[in-house]
Amino acid sequence: MDRANSRVLQSAALRTAYLERESSEAYGQILKSAGFSSDGQKAAAQLAYEKQVRKALKGEYRKQLTEKISKLNVSSLAKKAQMQKFRQEQMQEDEQSRAMTQQAEQSFGLMAKGTKALRKVADDARKAIRALVRKKLVILIIPLILVLILPFLMMFIPILGTATATSYEDNEVYAYADATELIEYAKQWIGKIPYVWGGGHGGSPTAWQSGCDCSGFVHGVFNHFGYEIGGDTGAMETQAGTHIAYDSLVQAKPGDVLIYYRTGTHIKGQPNGNGSTHVSIYIGNNQIIHQSGGVHISNEYHQYFEVRRVLTPDVGGRGNISGGLGGMGTYGHKTDATNYSQSDLELIWAIVAQEDNGSYKGALAVISSAMNRVESPTWSYEGSNVLAQLTAPGQYCYSNDTYWQARLGGNVPDYVKQAVNDCLKKGKRNHSYTSFRSTKGKTTGADAVQIGGNWFFGH
Repeated sequence: MDRANSRVLQSAALRTAYLERESSEAYGQILKSAGFSSDGQKAAAQLAYEKQVRKALKGEYRKQLTEKISKLNVSSLAKKAQMQKFRQEQMQEDEQSRAMTQQAEQSFGLMAKGTKALRKVADDARKAIRALVRKKLVILIIPLILVLILPFLMMFIPILGTATATSYEDNEVYAYADATELIEYAKQWIGKIPYVWGGGHGGSPTAWQSGCDCSGFVHGVFNHFGYEIGGDTGAMETQAGTHIAYDSLVQAKPGDVLIYYRTGTHIKGQPNGNGSTHVSIYIGNNQIIHQSGGVHISNEYHQYFEVRRVLTPDVGGRGNISGGLGGMGTYGHKTDATNYSQSDLELIWAIVAQEDNGSYKGALAVISSAMNRVESPTWSYEGSNVLAQLTAPGQYCYSNDTYWQARLGGNVPDYVKQAVNDCLKKGKRNHSYTSFRSTKGKTTGADAVQIGGNWFFGH
């Protein structure tokens, strides 16, 4: 990595472009023009810089240590006495430098926790600090630490921005795979996995890769991207996204799940009996990828099947407002599979926070009502995902006032973000109602239940 490219990563122009990346393409253009088109290339620049730092620190430390010892080269007795004193000072200095370095390592850990390269830099920093303490140049320790930390701060502003902007649990929030990514992953297993009846059901998340049947393969591929669609064809009949069509590929899209039935009545709940018998992933052009005597691609030839959609396509750079339900979440309810953009999420947070900003419980109740509407025969006409329900005319605060606008840009408590994440990504809900009011009365009825700051009712 040449010095010019290293300077690009540390430049003020790049930092400014990153902060303005939502409204400008300058950030990506700067990295691209500098030759950084992937995380791996950025990491290479980081390691190249660390190597230079380590080399400089080791050279300086050796020089200082040589000067120190050369001054002790007097008479034999004097040398022994001074070396004894030197060892005592070294023990004290090691304790001081260990504490100082621990602080430096904590700062480094925020950017690249647990990496070997970082531990080496911290090691070199410890040696340099110890040398400075011996020379009684303690005043230079803080500048040294700053010199070591500053380049990492510059290179990892995106990481720091994410770490400081939110403290809620955002592990793989809205994990999403487009059809191309999912299909390419599935193709990697062509000819590599033997057919094993009942294989891939249970055990570790990667057990299917050693041997599986048709449903074990399809489940394993989707589960790799965070989607829970059910472990066999019987479960997939209801858990694999939403129903699209029967016995026709006219509306099918790449990435859809195809469940095959024994008869045209499409009997549910009887897998391997009178009901579903096989499952595959549609890859377009009338072709499927499936596990049948080995993973392979075939032309679609079945007569009776159901098309179900788990993936929701991205439209115009933001989540598809027509969206759709995902698979069953870890909390027992269906998730929202829509690929929301950052601005979409911030809008959802703002609406939920405006409706109930008092607690996690209250925020979860609001977002739960919207997800309940997505599944409700009474309310599903308002939209097939949470954002569509929250922005439907005359329903939530979005169309009734403008107070929620002050909460845009992530200006909401962390527990609101956590509640939205838990509901949409993990299928967590704390009630089954579809409507609420801030006070109990004639509209809510006597049976309304108070959750957080609102009274919930209706289905």
